[in-house]
Amino acid sequence: MKILVIGASGLIGGTLFQQLIDKKEDVSGTYYLHNQENFKYLDITNYAELNNYLTKNKPQIIFLPAAQPNVDYCEEYPEISRKINVDGIKKLAKVAPPIKSKIVFFSTDYIFSGDNGPYREADNPNPINEYGRQKLEAENIIRNTLTNYLIIRTTVVYGYEKQGKNFVIKTIENLKQGKRIKVPTDQISNPTFSVDLCSATIRLIEKNKIGIYNIAGNQLITRYDFSVKIAEIFGLDKNLITPVFTSDLNQKALRPLKAGLVIDKIQNELSIEIMSPEVGLKSLKNILENKGVI
Repeated sequence: MKILVIGASGLIGGTLFQQLIDKKEDVSGTYYLHNQENFKYLDITNYAELNNYLTKNKPQIIFLPAAQPNVDYCEEYPEISRKINVDGIKKLAKVAPPIKSKIVFFSTDYIFSGDNGPYREADNPNPINEYGRQKLEAENIIRNTLTNYLIIRTTVVYGYEKQGKNFVIKTIENLKQGKRIKVPTDQISNPTFSVDLCSATIRLIEKNKIGIYNIAGNQLITRYDFSVKIAEIFGLDKNLITPVFTSDLNQKALRPLKAGLVIDKIQNELSIEIMSPEVGLKSLKNILENKGVI
């Protein structure tokens, strides 16, 4: 099976790529924002470039974790972020059908308002920020254009990545440096270990599933409690973490507060165990120690 990971230099893409390599799959990866020597540059907003690449290589499966995920950046620069998060998806949805590629798109619980989460796959979206609106529009393009697709909704993904941009890695770095951080007590979600997310996604491909699936951690937790757990497991000073309300942070974009995802569907169909935050963080600690990062 010939596989392409668009955005293989990011957290989800990098984890996917490595797991597929470990499975001896015929996989290649591309990057857009973060240069890596073993991946090819590909701009999905450039139709000619995208069409030429996919027509030449004809991947059977296209994983699409590539995105502009910075929520406040999307709010401040919607036209720029939209080129990646929406326009690039629209172009890919035109190129994929003729070469019979299956699209696996990664979405978010930010397509919901956060008024009454956690959310199931069939719940009605109602995004409250630009990032959520863009991801929902991309979902709708895929659903209305393609028949052979997977939409994976996830939330607060953490794990090892060279850029170190995810919440857990940034929290570790700040606490190691003795910096005080403010973390909201009123944002609820189920943090997702990238290893869990990617292995479950690959299982869905192996089972030839289509449609929408939630893949997230197995425990709802506040962002503050999660950060305290990070400090405890990594042996850092939790007293440096100050609990605040989201409104105290004066962020550009609104955040869904009571969010998160119900994962009954993926667990029932695949009979898999999803890691708790504690188990996921301990697994990440082992990975970082083995890589000599900590």
